Amino acid sequence: MANIGGTAFGDVGRLPGNALKNPGGIRDIEEWYISILTRQDYIKEVFARQCEIALENLKLFYQAVGNKIEVAYISGTDFGTQNAPFISSETYCELYMPYQKKLNDWVHENTDWKTFMHSCGAVEPLIPDFIEAGWAH
Repeated sequence: MANIGGTAFGDVGRLPGNALKNPGGIRDIEEWYISILTRQDYIKEVFARQCEIALENLKLFYQAVGNKIEVAYISGTDFGTQNAPFISSETYCELYMPYQKKLNDWVHENTDWKTFMHSCGAVEPLIPDFIEAGWAH
């Protein structure tokens, strides 16, 4: 299994400065979750650019190791709380799925790798969306 960095869209553990007392911009966890509803155009711009970089990284990673790995760890973004998802299916499909699908599609079309995602919490309502995004190929 290889953990391929830069591929987890919206992982709050990757927000810059989230441990600071007064971070600027979208840098604390509360502000991030508010932003996925109030700043969707901005989030899509960030994810689109991140997706371009992630695709290039996947290509470089594959050039370096080929099919010597079996599983690519693509996402560690948590989508669930103890009792329910953090976001609705509609929000997942609008903000996350297009970019996750692009990465999964590239992996499935160009390698023998399986893709892996981690998500804490109760995400059962999102499982059909995860499958559509290519996680169960």
